[in-house]
Amino acid sequence: MPIAKQILIIYVGTNGFVDHIPVEAIKKYEEELIAFVEAKAPDLFDEILERREITDEIKGKINKILEDFNANFK
Repeated sequence: MPIAKQILIIYVGTNGFVDHIPVEAIKKYEEELIAFVEAKAPDLFDEILERREITDEIKGKINKILEDFNANFK
């Protein structure tokens, strides 16, 4: 898995965005999240790679994406 996607997944896990997801659904969550970001905000991965850090701006973008995604994840 490319590093930018790994960073996103680690961010999700360490910031409580999957705390409500059953362990057996985490793989599905991860796959669908990556597809969602690729469709809705593909530039996010490039930004993560270019800046080499999770800036406040990137955090805001990620948090917004995760709010949208989590509202519809089943």
